Amino acid sequence: MPTEFINGLIGSFNQRLLQRGEPFQLVRDGIQTGQPFKAIMISVPPLDPRLPLQGDIREASMIETRRDLDPGLRHGDVLLQIHPLYELSDVEFPSKWTVRHRVNNPVDFTIKYWVTLVSDQDSGF
Repeated sequence: MPTEFINGLIGSFNQRLLQRGEPFQLVRDGIQTGQPFKAIMISVPPLDPRLPLQGDIREASMIETRRDLDPGLRHGDVLLQIHPLYELSDVEFPSKWTVRHRVNNPVDFTIKYWVTLVSDQDSGF
């Protein structure tokens, strides 16, 4: 019974990934690395101002992907949002997101990352 339940959860997530997944490209040290990977982007409230962002609250989101699709993201990595699910005419793509935090619970078959939007005013990207 537990295996059947877990397989159902994984199958359901795979279906969501097919329908709502967006391609992201990892940029590390200014260089695009590896193949694009698919993840689901989830909007969240602004990050806690106690995080090291110098009090600059950014647009925050989470991305969630399967463990086998995870390219091994690290804090500070930049992700290019190649083709967003919801394209807005006033937003330039690809958008850049910075990895801020990883949620890697070993009992979950997915990995989640907190990311913040990189604005044009940021330096070093």
